[in-house]
Amino acid sequence: MDDLIHELWTCVDQTRRVEILKQMQVVESEQCLWYMPMFALRNIQVVNTARVNLPADLVLSNEWSNYERYLDQWSLNPAE
Repeated sequence: MDDLIHELWTCVDQTRRVEILKQMQVVESEQCLWYMPMFALRNIQVVNTARVNLPADLVLSNEWSNYERYLDQWSLNPAE
């Protein structure tokens, strides 16, 4: 990607610039965007520990992303 950026900075031929930008889009979609969230939400997650026990390994994250929730290790406490 760095080589493409430097080439884009120095290139003056418009058709070559278009080709470089197309190559950069391919690199971005295959290597970069997979790891970058397209947007982020501010999440506030409240857990009532009197009603549910969560596993110690659980790290809460953005609910719109894919992360390990360990749902098979959650347990409910009976109501008092």
